Amino acid sequence: FSPLPASSEELIILSMNTEFFFDHEPPHGQVVGSANGPPIPTEQEWKAKARAIAKKIDSTYANIVGLMEVENKRVVEEVKANLHNPASWQVVFEEGRDTFTGQDVALLIKYPAVQESITNFPDERVVYFQNNEEESTNPSKILAANHCGRHGFLHHYGSLDLAPRRQ
Repeated sequence: FSPLPASSEELIILSMNTEFFFDHEPPHGQVVGSANGPPIPTEQEWKAKARAIAKKIDSTYANIVGLMEVENKRVVEEVKANLHNPASWQVVFEEGRDTFTGQDVALLIKYPAVQESITNFPDERVVYFQNNEEESTNPSKILAANHCGRHGFLHHYGSLDLAPRRQ
């Protein structure tokens, strides 16, 4: 795989599941640091992970990057700081509603985002069925922004056993 540099007109999107990309400072939700979850990383470990993520982004020539399973804006800012040209990137982040895992989603973009367009859809509801019971929830890991007339949207679905909606 040898990517070509993007022209100013090309839109190259990269989506990365960063798999519990957390820093070393609490809080960490109810998974990281638990008996069944990944351990709390040291400062050196999470900063090394930020450098590895930045290296991968730089190797793809992406100009919009969706990052899933990030803990907070701090870890995304650390990725940005390690990119080849950090000044050309903007972090788009709105804290989500996942209080169990503590995970969020973020966008790194090379286009200026319209601040008023950034949303995590606070009023959105999703209907699903679990154990033959209808449930409704507010999506916890979802983010959108408008930049240069383009709309970026990122949603990291949970691991519920979802069944199709009834007609």
